[in-house]
Amino acid sequence: MRLDLNRKPEGVWASFNETCGTGDGVTKEFKTPIPASEARSILVMRDFEFLGADQRIVVKNEKDGTILSDEPDGYKLETRNETELWVVLDRPLGREVKLLVSGLGRQLGDAFKVLPMTTLLQQKIREKQPAIFRAPAKDRDKTTQQDLQEAGRVGFEYLVVDWISVDTGASPPPCTSENKKAFLDQNDAMFFGLFVSNRSAAIRAEQITSHSKDSSD
Repeated sequence: MRLDLNRKPEGVWASFNETCGTGDGVTKEFKTPIPASEARSILVMRDFEFLGADQRIVVKNEKDGTILSDEPDGYKLETRNETELWVVLDRPLGREVKLLVSGLGRQLGDAFKVLPMTTLLQQKIREKQPAIFRAPAKDRDKTTQQDLQEAGRVGFEYLVVDWISVDTGASPPPCTSENKKAFLDQNDAMFFGLFVSNRSAAIRAEQITSHSKDSSD
């Protein structure tokens, strides 16, 4: 068998900017564009902020560290009418703040084709990231914004193997190292590095779960 050198590496598509709605300061429930039957490893974002399902806002007294307030600031996913997938926030979405979702296997809006986070790939990324990320945990507080941006660039370069922009109707440039660099020169490299790393880990988790299920059948 001959290898096709022009064939792109295998990966999984992940949508990026599927919009659920814009906040009005009151509404907490938003219907997603993703049908419940197609929901795979959903990532919820509040503008350019990743939301954790169980995250909280904790305010402490600066003097003695006592907790002054502890409020939920996460979300839950609900299936309604058997087909609709909804995001229910713990707190209302702020005015003019967009709620976005990403799902695996979806080529809608802007989408990236991402490789699964294997041990070997993780090692390669780690080797190329700034040295501070390989330093002892006690030294991590010395990490600079530049370090974080560079780490995002490295992750994006290794993990993204293709991209599309469906809604604009225009074909993006080829997904080359040069074009990926140009894309991150115009966007937040740290955010997009974290985004594709999250999607890569989710793909890997799906593979592990699928393998475990097949082994038990």
